Amino acid sequence: MENLVKAVSEKMEAHNARVAAAAKGRATRLANLIERNGAEPTEGKSGKLHAPHDGYIWVWYWFDSDGFEVKEWEATFMGGEFLPESKKAPLFDGNRFETAFGGPVLRIDYVEADMADQLAKSLEGVLMIKPGKVFEARGDLVCHVYVANKCSEAAKLVEDFIMAPRRAAQKTREAEQAAIYATAESCPTGRVEISGIVLTTKWQESMYGSTFKMLVQDDRGFKVWGSVPTKMGYKNVQGRSVSFSATIQPSEDDEKFGFFKRPTKATFNEEEVA
Repeated sequence: MENLVKAVSEKMEAHNARVAAAAKGRATRLANLIERNGAEPTEGKSGKLHAPHDGYIWVWYWFDSDGFEVKEWEATFMGGEFLPESKKAPLFDGNRFETAFGGPVLRIDYVEADMADQLAKSLEGVLMIKPGKVFEARGDLVCHVYVANKCSEAAKLVEDFIMAPRRAAQKTREAEQAAIYATAESCPTGRVEISGIVLTTKWQESMYGSTFKMLVQDDRGFKVWGSVPTKMGYKNVQGRSVSFSATIQPSEDDEKFGFFKRPTKATFNEEEVA
């Protein structure tokens, strides 16, 4: 954690230096523009600026919460015309977290609640991190974590810190699955009892609508692909041990892979769901 805090602090210091340089550069450009025009804008009673003479060139910006320019306009105005004001760019997607953070946000899902709290406390005053509502997933207390993403390099350091153990575990699982698949039995055909691990899930679109699919590696090594039984639900399916009965059609391209349909008697471990 100490190394993470140090690395994030360094990234944020460099980011803040760029912010200051951007603000200074914009002020210099504005001063040069006024000098070129030969006069400063006239301020009306309402506080709004307007052109002091015909042919007045004016530049205005949209900028993000850190002062970096998002968009720039330049136009020529006639004397007395109001001059557009530079302002903060709107948050087009209306994301409530972006509004709270004052800029873009990186969301990291299913983070252990204790780790989320530790990150928020350790990086307080350096990088804004807000843990979401705590809930239970597969017996663990977890939450989604929201990280200020104004400095993407700093946010990525936090993401990599959280994801490193997951990625290592995933790499180990993939190696184990590959070893099993190398010695797998051929995919059977007909009505078959399947028992194995859900490797992945995916929503698949077709002309008939959306279907929730899963890839299962049977304990005998072969893999099958098909629709997730409705009563299994749509959450916390991937990575779980399942058993079900289904009609299997082996693939023509891979003898260790097949497609299943009409699954019944589906279970998560010992918990019957259909």
